Amino acid sequence: MVNFKLTLIVVLLSSLQIYAQESKHQASVQLIAGFDKFSYQIINMGSYRDEFLDDNSLGAGLGYSYELMPSFLLTGGMEYQRMKGKLKGMDGHEYLKTSSAFLSLGIQTDINELPLYFDLAYLYIIMNFKEGLDDESFFKKQSTGHGFKIGLSYSHPLSKSSNLKMGIYSYGILVGGVGFYFTDDRTDDSRRSLGVLTSLQVGYSYKF
Repeated sequence: MVNFKLTLIVVLLSSLQIYAQESKHQASVQLIAGFDKFSYQIINMGSYRDEFLDDNSLGAGLGYSYELMPSFLLTGGMEYQRMKGKLKGMDGHEYLKTSSAFLSLGIQTDINELPLYFDLAYLYIIMNFKEGLDDESFFKKQSTGHGFKIGLSYSHPLSKSSNLKMGIYSYGILVGGVGFYFTDDRTDDSRRSLGVLTSLQVGYSYKF
């Protein structure tokens, strides 16, 4: 009876390992830390070129991938990042904060059979702007936009079904209708925000 139970446990564990190896689905969770030295954002393109540069971003994300064929995956995800900066030329006590949601759809492929992966994705962006003086907020606006995400990632196996993932990514973003007005002329509502955000991401993925 004991031998039968041991045999049953071994068979079940082996089946789970085979299933994990053959699974085409993968879910992931990651922490995001952006680099202010390698990130750049312009608020109000056209009439104003106010740089928003000042602080590292922090965030988190959820991802999903499906293996279309060996070494080629369809990816999707949702990420959230927050960043604080300053409008160029404004008083040092004034700040600009953004909180951004990035919805992505893209592809991932490995590089020369190494545990390195190349990622490319389209981004739909929902960005909240908050301008304030010290701790007192006096202007808020939400805008939407589009962009792309490109990066390199490394995957280290922890088990047959799980991996530790690390990657460096850059986001190219274009958000319309920002509308920061520093004059009485409020007729132009087409002012946009353009930028590149670079971040390090560390996470965990699981095949199922």
